[in-house]
Amino acid sequence: MSKEQANRLIQRYELIVANCDEQILLEDLPVSLTYEIARPSAESTEPKRRPVLLFTG
Repeated sequence: MSKEQANRLIQRYELIVANCDEQILLEDLPVSLTYEIARPSAESTEPKRRPVLLFTG
């Protein structure tokens, strides 16, 4: 496993843990989409990230 892949998995895990009330929704999304949502360069604050989660749900 590459370092980049390990970092993406860690970021995805942290996203799911930080949003445990939406855990089922996040786990049902395509993995590639949750990687994009979890990226550090994605929207940096919860109010900015929440519309992405609501849109996909």
